[in-house]
Amino acid sequence: MHQSVNPLKRFATNLIVTSREAKVIESQLIQFPELSIDFNQDPSGRFWETLDGRGLTTLSPGAGDYSLDRNNNAQKQLFLNSENEGVAEDALSLIHCGNILIYPDPDIVSTNIYLSVNEIDIANDEYRKVVHSGLIHMARVAYGTHILKHAWTDLAISYAIHKYVVSLELASFTPHSANPKYGQVFENFDHKRRYHVQAAHAIMLAFAAIEELQLEVRSSSKRKRFLDNEKGIWNPIVLEDVNQRLEKIGIREDDNIDWVYRGDSTEVHKSMAPQFGYDSDFQEWHEDVKDKTLTFAEALHNASYLRNFFAAHKFQELSQYLSPYDVYNVQDLARTLILHKVELWEDHRIVDLYH
Repeated sequence: MHQSVNPLKRFATNLIVTSREAKVIESQLIQFPELSIDFNQDPSGRFWETLDGRGLTTLSPGAGDYSLDRNNNAQKQLFLNSENEGVAEDALSLIHCGNILIYPDPDIVSTNIYLSVNEIDIANDEYRKVVHSGLIHMARVAYGTHILKHAWTDLAISYAIHKYVVSLELASFTPHSANPKYGQVFENFDHKRRYHVQAAHAIMLAFAAIEELQLEVRSSSKRKRFLDNEKGIWNPIVLEDVNQRLEKIGIREDDNIDWVYRGDSTEVHKSMAPQFGYDSDFQEWHEDVKDKTLTFAEALHNASYLRNFFAAHKFQELSQYLSPYDVYNVQDLARTLILHKVELWEDHRIVDLYH
């Protein structure tokens, strides 16, 4: 006799997406034995889009019935079909993390994403009342579900992503604030000791994300990282090893990444050895921009240097000089590596899922 298979339970999320977004998500075919995704019309009557999908409208609670306007369609509520609530919550967390990876904005990090009502008839009036104020429209959810598809069965990717996001929760700023046209936005030195602790642990977690992907530089006392530390001459065995692992996720040996330095050199920057990189073209944009262009191997060394000497030991003389830009650099490196790993980075830009 065939054993009966328990049907998946249906869990509503508080996410509302456009019809176009829903179609992109459906094209990803997320169908695991214990997890799948589907949609229903927004039950709250608050979220609408024009028939061509170009215009969006969100009504305030109690604004009236918009369904009689034939020029508009209701947007979609995202549902997770899963074995149990824990599985659904885990999947929703990855979707949220995916959105954050695409644009790591502290506001998105703090957005409350949750299962709104569990296993309830969506036509029920009580359901409409519960979800009326809790639903939110969120853009780029298809990137979150793309990452869910890649990370769901790969614990290394999943933990790398979550470590990265928790790092952002401790200390972060947006890529927009790192734009060289603005010069130095943040002071390099923060007198708050609480920030020193947050910054150090943010660096440790971001570097731990890199380690989850097994992309750290591997060296030891017996296999030294450099033949000449002062001149930055790599041990070719160590360099080839890390470059081979980077190549597996699509990063070539001559690919580069910018390392952000703003304003006067800090004690942390001065103490770094070797001093890698060449002047970034962005230095011409603003007098406060001192950014360097590094290979990924060089950037990985800088990241491990920060983790080893300023984050993972006692907070002594140099830890108080950790800059927001030090934190950003390690986080940005981790983010770029994760995006490569989940096949969302190509030709120095994020892949367009909506073409």
